[in-house]
Amino acid sequence: MPSPVAIFAAAMRLAPTFASVLALLVATPALADRSVEAERAFSQAQSLIEQGLQNAALEPLRTARELAPHDLFIHCEYQDLMTAQGYGVDVIEEYETRAERSPTDADAAYLYGRSTGDPAIAGPQFDKALELNPNHVWATQGKGGVAAAEGRLDEALEWYAKALALDPSRADVYNKVAGIHYARGNFEDAMTAWKAAIEHAPDDYHAYLNMGAVLSLQGELERAEVLLGAAVERAPGNPLAYVNRGYVLFKLQRYDEAIAGFYAALAINPRDRKVAGSLQLVQKVQAGEIPFEAFAPYEKALAATVVDPRIAIQHFKEVILLAPDFAVAHMNLGLMQVTSGEFEAGMASLRKGVELDPDNVAARYNLGFALLGTEQIQEAHGQLTKARELDPGDVDVLSALGLAQLGMGDIAASIATHRKALELQPRDPVLWLQMATAQKALGDLGAAADSAREALTITPGFATARIQLVAILRQDRKFDEALAELKPLEELAPDHPDIIAERTALASARDAMAEAAAGGKVRISQIMTRDAAVAAEVLGKLKGGANFGTLASRYGTGPEATRSGDIGYVDPAQLRAEVAAAVTALAVGQSTDVVDLGGVQLILLRTE
Repeated sequence: MPSPVAIFAAAMRLAPTFASVLALLVATPALADRSVEAERAFSQAQSLIEQGLQNAALEPLRTARELAPHDLFIHCEYQDLMTAQGYGVDVIEEYETRAERSPTDADAAYLYGRSTGDPAIAGPQFDKALELNPNHVWATQGKGGVAAAEGRLDEALEWYAKALALDPSRADVYNKVAGIHYARGNFEDAMTAWKAAIEHAPDDYHAYLNMGAVLSLQGELERAEVLLGAAVERAPGNPLAYVNRGYVLFKLQRYDEAIAGFYAALAINPRDRKVAGSLQLVQKVQAGEIPFEAFAPYEKALAATVVDPRIAIQHFKEVILLAPDFAVAHMNLGLMQVTSGEFEAGMASLRKGVELDPDNVAARYNLGFALLGTEQIQEAHGQLTKARELDPGDVDVLSALGLAQLGMGDIAASIATHRKALELQPRDPVLWLQMATAQKALGDLGAAADSAREALTITPGFATARIQLVAILRQDRKFDEALAELKPLEELAPDHPDIIAERTALASARDAMAEAAAGGKVRISQIMTRDAAVAAEVLGKLKGGANFGTLASRYGTGPEATRSGDIGYVDPAQLRAEVAAAVTALAVGQSTDVVDLGGVQLILLRTE
């Protein structure tokens, strides 16, 4: 079950989601007075978002916000995009600071509450906005969103009614009302609310899109097509409008028009795999390769994937009986089977999907990812490598390939692959954690700790990243730092036996290290090799500024190579004379030249 915060965030930004291949959206409120420059920047941002270029949309959206600082709709769009791009913590801090600096500003209170996505914080902030301005329509609407998120739908409708009394032109509120009615099965009430949205905002496409999607599900295809056509006219840059109309046109067996609609959607967002799959289905039906009757169970199967995987499996099997060569149906069946625990059957279905369509990136990726889950690393690596060749810029493929490379022991390749993925998606905390894991495997503990911290900067509550960071710091013998990073985990689970044991072990190791240092011992790292040429090469790299720990992990042949060369504390008096002489001559941070021990070459670094 989603958390109250997640439900609230959805209620704040989207109408209720229905189990359908046709998504339902809310309408935007009537535009505030904006300058031409602000409207131009805002339109550019919306166009980029609709093309799937969310990161590129941030700058023009910031510009629009600066040019129209009192336009709450632009602020809301900015908050949503920032959160979607992984800047949720940043946007909360920004609006919290704004609210603190303007304690009598109702807008500031509302925007801070909304930015959090947390009903426990947002509700009181909306109350504060209403105390400062009883006619604040946004805060009134916000109270409805809080009530809806917490399941108090009658109260939500009451708040929405108050918002509409304050501003009857708010088409977005009518859409929220319609969503509640439709979710309750009150179809006529929902249609009345959507019609009101259209009446008050005839140029806005959202209500047309919502009502058209619902009518399509009800089987009223001709009416649905007219409404969705109106949505396309009003939102020529929105791929969803083309997709929804394409589905309806397909059900009307107007194949050429449906194909044109799917191509239009892909021209806006070429990476949408679901749209590509739908286009393929229509083309195959038109060519006579798949019977038209296969679409009905296919639509039911897609709808059931988010509700009941068992029902989805049943419908996908019906599709395959009608269309045994439909690769996407085999792929989707395999995903549902794996999700339901039918691993052997699921893998067979996924392999069949690749066999039928070997150039399908999604089919290759899904098979490769499933193989990773069953620890069939080599085969997974082959599938994911081919998927990357087909689409070098697919972040999901790169992420999974990096894991496969790590599983095969090709750590350098894994790091390079993760680095490429992070270039494309730098605010993904999971990618940073995977990078940290690869760097830890290489022995580059400093870089691994930095990557884990980057994941925590993006998502401070990412417990897995913090656990990994503690492990990295422990391995690097930075016990005080590890203990500090352990504290947030202790606050989350103060009585957890593993966390208690971890604190005890870290504290004991720290005390032992301090005792060794007090006894005159020194802490050293080393790079050991039996190849004099390799030792000379490493020394040259060190003098050129390379990192000692990274070189130790790469070139060292002793067990300490897995710890970036760290040996720990040693007593110089117990070392061989030539090693002791080299170590005692070092200041902290200095390293030796090559020390030849007769067949074994050492380069030593004093760290403490």
